[in-house]
Amino acid sequence: MVYAYDQQGLLVYSGKGAGKNTIILDCEGSGGENGTTSPFTGSIKVKNQVIRPGTDSKTLAAIDGLGLSNPGIEGGIWTGRYLNMNLAFAYLNTSKRLSLIEIDFK
Repeated sequence: MVYAYDQQGLLVYSGKGAGKNTIILDCEGSGGENGTTSPFTGSIKVKNQVIRPGTDSKTLAAIDGLGLSNPGIEGGIWTGRYLNMNLAFAYLNTSKRLSLIEIDFK
């Protein structure tokens, strides 16, 4: 089940039973079947560090405590973990601006 909050750039994926639940912050408003029509313009805070759609990949990589894996390129998809959540930060078009932020809950 997917719940889309288009004006906020927010998608909520709800898994069946013990499946995972995921929040996607669509920073580009990519549209389509699994996107939003408006971009996410807010921010999230991790370990007192604010992450916004305009956070570049070098700044993101410098945040301690996320254990981000390096995709081997300046942009790409960075994955990590914070508390009991898996995180993914996608730079699909440029390393200067986030495309998506994914937060997985178990």
